[in-house]
Amino acid sequence: MNSTANRRWTLMSLWLPFIVYGVEIASVGPLLNEFSTKTGASIESLGMLFTAQFLLGLVSTILAGPAIDRFSSRPPVLVGVALFTLGIGALALGESLAALLIGAAMFGLGGGFLDIGGRLMILRLYREDAARPLNSLHFVFSLGAVAGPLLAVQANQQVGSGIAVFWLAVLLLIALPILTLVAPRNLREETRPAGERSIFRSPTLWLLAAVFLLYVGIEVGVGGWTTEFTFNLGVFDREQGGVLTSFYFVAFMASRLIMTAVGTRVSFERQFVLGVVLSTLAAALYVFHGGSAPLIVLATLLLGFAFGPIYPAGFALLAQRFKSAAGSAASVIGAAGSFGGMAVPPLMGIFLEHLGPAPMTILVLVISALMTAAALMSLRGVRAALIVRPATAP
Repeated sequence: MNSTANRRWTLMSLWLPFIVYGVEIASVGPLLNEFSTKTGASIESLGMLFTAQFLLGLVSTILAGPAIDRFSSRPPVLVGVALFTLGIGALALGESLAALLIGAAMFGLGGGFLDIGGRLMILRLYREDAARPLNSLHFVFSLGAVAGPLLAVQANQQVGSGIAVFWLAVLLLIALPILTLVAPRNLREETRPAGERSIFRSPTLWLLAAVFLLYVGIEVGVGGWTTEFTFNLGVFDREQGGVLTSFYFVAFMASRLIMTAVGTRVSFERQFVLGVVLSTLAAALYVFHGGSAPLIVLATLLLGFAFGPIYPAGFALLAQRFKSAAGSAASVIGAAGSFGGMAVPPLMGIFLEHLGPAPMTILVLVISALMTAAALMSLRGVRAALIVRPATAP
């Protein structure tokens, strides 16, 4: 198989687990009531599913990077897909809370390996042509996340159980042998030059980590609190707020589709700057809406659209800057994103419930502005590193 065909087959075989990842991660919440009926566990106790998934995902995110730098991205991806498949199977078949927790833990563990390993595999395979394939991974994940709850509803109507959506894991049984055959075996960057200082002493790494912490937190937070925010503001009822939340994710997915279509015509740096700057402008509109429902809708959709390119473009810039230790650097920003997703949405909820809608929008604006400042500062380090590299480096 020639290199072009190998790259194409590798990318397509990664689409399957990434889209299933999106479907399953978005379906757990809507299925909590069915899990409760099936196992007899309370909804409150089933909240531990998210904790198990997050904690094990954080562990695998931290472990994946150094493993990739030492061996290549192939082993973490294959192990991740295998664990991911077993975890989904346990969630589909589990008859007790303990079984579901084991499934969620394996799901999270495999997801972390797949997330870091899959992205770095595509970046290293495609190099300077990575914009379109990398954005395509993020797009299919977003597509799965949007489709997941809808598929769960359809499964419940058609076969009497929304949990049937977890049988999409069968697709992973197709992807795993294909990946085993086509995933490159020795896809490693050059070793770190002797005497090069540790990446952990680089301000650029920590600036990018700050960007990912704030980005993941605010992206999840806006999606999670839009329904209650618009209800408390008195402009929509909860059903209408739920529709707006859906369109927020559609805008998010649409921006990733557009970035996939433009490919290398818009550089990762420009995508990154576009995302962070537009998010701050949209957040300002979020603050100064004046109670206007159309302005709130516009601000919410602009936020969703702005957030779309930030993660894939930022991840690519990180891999370019820390080329010889991209795995370890990716683990840092992955962990930062996990902490952001854990910390920022609850903080937004506290502001909304105890201080009101207006202070929450100000918090969103402050976080967006800090994210933009950190992103623009980080670009100085990225550019400097690319200038001093030989011309053969992507």
